[in-house]
Amino acid sequence: MGESYVKQMLTASHVYVCNREGIPHRYKAPRLRAVSLVAGGRAMVQGPNRIRMLWGKKGFLRYIRERDGFICAYCGQFGNTVDHVWPRSRGGICTPANCVCACRTCNRLKAAFSIGEFLGAVGQISCTCYTYMNGVTRVCLKHRILERVPRILRLGGNLGGNAPV
Repeated sequence: MGESYVKQMLTASHVYVCNREGIPHRYKAPRLRAVSLVAGGRAMVQGPNRIRMLWGKKGFLRYIRERDGFICAYCGQFGNTVDHVWPRSRGGICTPANCVCACRTCNRLKAAFSIGEFLGAVGQISCTCYTYMNGVTRVCLKHRILERVPRILRLGGNLGGNAPV
C-alpha cells in the first residue's frame, strides 16, 4: 500500500494535507513540501495524493521540548522555546530532525543564522565571566555555548532537509 502511494505522491503537483483525525485542511501543499514533511517524520502518507500530519502545532512543540528534556541545545540551560537548526527563512522545514529545544536568549541570538554564522557571532560577544569571592566562577553565555560546540555540530549533521551546515 505505502510504496505505491509514495510513487503516486511523487508525481502529483499538489498533495492534500489532513489533520491528525484525517480531515483535509482547506489548502493543498506543493509536492516537494509534502515529501519533505513525510521524510522528516512530521507526516505520514495516507493516500495517493494525501498526507496526514502526526502532530498539531502545540503537540509538536511539546514533543520537541520533552524530547530534549527542556535543555537548551546551545547553552545547556533551561529551554522553553523551539528553534529551527536550519532556519525556516532559508528553506528549513518544521520537522523533528530540524528542531531543537532552546532558551529564549539563544533562540533570539541565533535568529536566522546558520550554525556556522551563529557560532561566529557568539565568538564576537564580549565575555562576562567573573569569579565570586568564594571561588565559584559564573560562566557567561558565550563560554557556555562555545563549550557545547561539539554537540551543536552533531545536531547540524541531522537536519532532515537539504540544508548545508
